[in-house]
Amino acid sequence: KLLIYNEVSALMQAVVLERKQIFLFMQGNPAMQLNKIKQTEWKGLEQYLTVFFTEEFEPENDALKLIIEQHQLDRTKVLFIGNTTFAETSSRVNDVDYLNVNELFVA
Repeated sequence: KLLIYNEVSALMQAVVLERKQIFLFMQGNPAMQLNKIKQTEWKGLEQYLTVFFTEEFEPENDALKLIIEQHQLDRTKVLFIGNTTFAETSSRVNDVDYLNVNELFVA
C-alpha cells in the first residue's frame, strides 16, 4: 500500500468531519493514476473522494472551472491544494485559493 503523509491525512479527515467535499484531481495517464489511487491507504477516506482526471477535459485548462460549475461550488470556499504549476495556475485563473501541499509540512 502507498501511504499518505500524516499531515495530509489529518487535513483530509478534518475536511470530512466538516462535511465538505474532497475532489482528487489527477494529471497523467488515467490508468496509472487509478492504480495509484487503488494502492493508496486512505484510512477510510476513499468513500469521500470524487476523482477527476485532467485528460477528461478539453481543454485541460478548463477542468477546474468545469468542476466548480458542475458541482455548483462557491469559489470563495474552494481551496486547491497541489504542488504543480498547473494547480497553481488553475487556482489563479479560476479565482480560488491555493495552498502548496509542502506548506503543510512546515514545523
